[in-house]
Amino acid sequence: MLYKPAIKTRIADVLITLICVSGALFAESLFYRDLITMLDKEAAIPIGALTRKNNAVLRQRLDSLLWTRLTLESPVYRNDAIRTGRLSDAVITFVNGDSVGLSENCAVRIATDASSRTRIELSGGSIYTMSKKTELVVAYEGQTAIISGGGALQAVCGGNGALILRVTEGRAILFSDGKIRVVPEGTAVSSGGTSGSVAAASPPENPSVVAYSPPLNHEVLSDRFPVPVLFSWTTAYFSMEHYVRMDIALDREFSRIVRTIDSPLSGVSVDLAEGTYWWRIYPAKGDSGLGPLSASAVDVSTGMLSVRRTLASSAIRNDKPL
Repeated sequence: MLYKPAIKTRIADVLITLICVSGALFAESLFYRDLITMLDKEAAIPIGALTRKNNAVLRQRLDSLLWTRLTLESPVYRNDAIRTGRLSDAVITFVNGDSVGLSENCAVRIATDASSRTRIELSGGSIYTMSKKTELVVAYEGQTAIISGGGALQAVCGGNGALILRVTEGRAILFSDGKIRVVPEGTAVSSGGTSGSVAAASPPENPSVVAYSPPLNHEVLSDRFPVPVLFSWTTAYFSMEHYVRMDIALDREFSRIVRTIDSPLSGVSVDLAEGTYWWRIYPAKGDSGLGPLSASAVDVSTGMLSVRRTLASSAIRNDKPL
């Protein structure tokens, strides 16, 4: 004879099961609530600030669909998306001392990785990064570059998913398509794209110039004018006929060039009046020079320089905003 449990027993079992399931769901809800609260508190802590801006700089929070304009000294939070428009640029300085400069029409997402390193996820345009003491990470289309502490590099989004890197200080380790390459100081490389390979950005038949100072979007403060500003660079694949040409202009398009200097040396000092300048340094050959348009983008070093008046007693502020 089969045993049939009483109705009361079955009801009790159902109630106990419901209580256990409800308790589990309640505990799970508490866990997720605590997790979301922790993430919200973490996201509410600034990891940096906008220390320089020119024209429109926009920010999109991770949990928002809206883009809002940033002002100078606006805090920057983890997972913020930052973008600049035409004729706009910006500099973000992080609490750990790292910094990143965004050129015009640039888009990045600011993050930190599991090792608490600053991580810049690039999706368009070009950036110039400087790490203070710890490593800094730049990522684009599945490619990752890790910059050594105290290092600096310029990253440019090329065509078809290619990433162009120019290391100006220290060294970088590039991870691309399962390959690892060490990029030393003064070297430019191109990786990814349709070929999926890592190659030197400047072949031996294509001379290149890598500028070291002033950094991109640099600012000089002085109470006396003109101010001597040192431009320095290194060259690669130069023949005896090559030299370096530098243009200094009052506009980004270089339609108002105020100084053109040809130099066989690795640097030159230029006296500048108060104002905002754009400069470019590129290889030249012969009387007319190669010209920046005949060389690839990675062979031309460019930047913006702001010369401003200050009441401080020091002649020039030498700290690097990037």
